[in-house]
Amino acid sequence: ESWEPRDPQRYLARLRDRAPTLDPVADMYVTEALRSFNARCFLASSVMLGVAAEHVFGRVAEAFVAGAPCDTEKLRKLLGTQSATYHQRFNEFRKRLEPIRPSLPDGLADSITLDAVADLLRVTRNTAGHPSGRRIDEDTAYTHLNMAGVLLAKMLELAEHFERLADPPG
Repeated sequence: ESWEPRDPQRYLARLRDRAPTLDPVADMYVTEALRSFNARCFLASSVMLGVAAEHVFGRVAEAFVAGAPCDTEKLRKLLGTQSATYHQRFNEFRKRLEPIRPSLPDGLADSITLDAVADLLRVTRNTAGHPSGRRIDEDTAYTHLNMAGVLLAKMLELAEHFERLADPPG
């Protein structure tokens, strides 16, 4: 089944099914991204989608700091620093994640999704959210919404993995 942004109800149902721990804030931004897309406001859709991805990344980063079997002190400091950018935090996260990728459960270490798609959404959000004069066309916004569903679901799975490591059952 595809991530069809022209059918927001089905898109959101699929996202909520694949990512049951999606919180209300991320859900709100994805909903706004879909509404904006369907209103042909592609810049707004890109900004909302980027905000949703950044919000979900925050949970992943916090879970990683709490449960990763590696040194996470620099990332912990960046997460606590107001002036640190999403880009700085994400780059530090990737540096720390890289050595442990082989030990992660199948599918969670996917560098195409976790690195390339996340970067693409971040860069597009920045382009759309600053007065660059660049436009986002319908095909680009459509493609980003298709990729975002997979990214958000995968990031939440990764967060849940590290949350389990930080707080093992029993």
